[in-house]
This record gives sequence, C-alpha cells and structure tokens, in this order.
Amino acid sequence: MIRRDPTLIPMTDNDVQDVRDAVKARKAEAATRSSAAKSGASVPGFLAQMQAQKKKEGMTKNERLGLA
Repeated sequence: MIRRDPTLIPMTDNDVQDVRDAVKARKAEAATRSSAAKSGASVPGFLAQMQAQKKKEGMTKNERLGLA
C-alpha cells in the first residue's frame, strides 16, 4: 500500500482556543453528569431514553458533532 503525506489543515490560534474551550465544557458537563448520577438523580428506563431523545432534538448539528 502506498502511503502519502498527511493533509495539513490550516488552523489559527482562535481555532485552537475554540477547540480547547469545547473540550473544557464537555469535561465540565461530564463531571456534573457523573456527580448527578452518584447522587441518585438518574432516571431509569424509558423516561431516560425520552429525555435523551429530546435533548438530542434540541441540539444543533455542530453540537451533535461536538464542534460547538
């Protein structure tokens, strides 16, 4: 198999900072979610699935892809 050089994607410092902010927000959300699960605030079964579906429907395309 012939290997080629990777395609470089030009990024500015602002692009890098946006990604860092998004990662930080995702980690904070995961931490709050895990603390809520530990406290017993989780919703079992069908209701949890419906809440997840409604949350997903409310998200934009970029949020679902993890870009925003």
